[in-house]
Amino acid sequence: MNTVSRFSLAVLLIILAGPPPAAPAEDLVKLSVAFGGDALFGGYYSPHTDFGIQEELNRIIDRSIAEYGYHEGITRFVDHTLFYIQPILDRAEYTVVNLEGPITGATDYIVKYFPLKQHPRTPDILREAGIKLVSLANNHTYDFGKELGLEDTIRHLRKAGISYTGAGMGDHSFDDAFGYTLKKSPGLTLAYFGVTDILDPAEMIARDGKTGVAGLPVLEQYRESTHLHHLLENIRQARKEADFIIVLLHAGPWKGIEPNDRQHEIIDLLLTEKIDVVICSHSHVQQPVKKVLYDSRLVQIAYYGMGNFIFGGQRSDQMPGLIALITFHKENGTKYLSVEDYPILPNRNATFQPIIFFPDEDEKNPAPGGNTGEPTDG
Repeated sequence: MNTVSRFSLAVLLIILAGPPPAAPAEDLVKLSVAFGGDALFGGYYSPHTDFGIQEELNRIIDRSIAEYGYHEGITRFVDHTLFYIQPILDRAEYTVVNLEGPITGATDYIVKYFPLKQHPRTPDILREAGIKLVSLANNHTYDFGKELGLEDTIRHLRKAGISYTGAGMGDHSFDDAFGYTLKKSPGLTLAYFGVTDILDPAEMIARDGKTGVAGLPVLEQYRESTHLHHLLENIRQARKEADFIIVLLHAGPWKGIEPNDRQHEIIDLLLTEKIDVVICSHSHVQQPVKKVLYDSRLVQIAYYGMGNFIFGGQRSDQMPGLIALITFHKENGTKYLSVEDYPILPNRNATFQPIIFFPDEDEKNPAPGGNTGEPTDG
């Protein structure tokens, strides 16, 4: 074959093959996650206080299972309880909350103002509700059974396929508790840390060989503690694996509308470390939000208090909370956030059904089937 023929054949093959594909541009990748506050699918157990034992939500769960059977009963309970906020949660890939209280059959409890315990079916409730990650770093994970109660909780969550952060057990408890949990989605990886500044009892902090939580010691010079240093080292390590870092922090004044000084200090420290999102619980009421912008885009956000999500035990109306729908964006190497905040009343009329609440529209969302707080056929 002569040179001309070879050239003609090459041109023909190129024509038949079509133009070469353009170098792929990096498209916008985004992921939405819903964040709620304190979650208790159980009750208070305080026989030594005036509050006594409050198990209303437990009884609602049990009646639903008794009436409809186990699987349908769980589904009906979740559908009923999330009725008004489900449209928000449906827009998220998954939901994240602070799980306040252990999942355990242990009956021995720490004598405190409010010992908390989850309903034994909580793992299936979480799964049905689309709650795929919880923080265990709070002051109630030791309430029943102490270490054994927390170990039961971890085993139940693992069995149900629910991710957790902020706690560890076994030989590497310390590293596991202060480490991070990765949640991967197509094109985006998020790293979650859980840490509590509220310790009750103080010895609930994990160490190797001792089951516990990631906690900051109650010291004025906590900045010099090995606990904080280990947390910050792990945050820097997580940057190598994750696109965004989220810290689920348990801190601040109980039922305090405004953050306290130490809460401000810890959150400022985390923002200085370039944490993308801080979600704070423990206040049981909504607190302020801090936003950091760069080139007119939101790059960091800190919620000082989320309030309650679904919180059994407290019969009366609960203080306003918040659901944050956060979308994580990555576009041609640039990362940024967008948010939608939804104020809620977690327990309007003692139904344990969160409703979307705005001060000028506080009569919206009457409970289906009346205010009984019970799953119905309607």
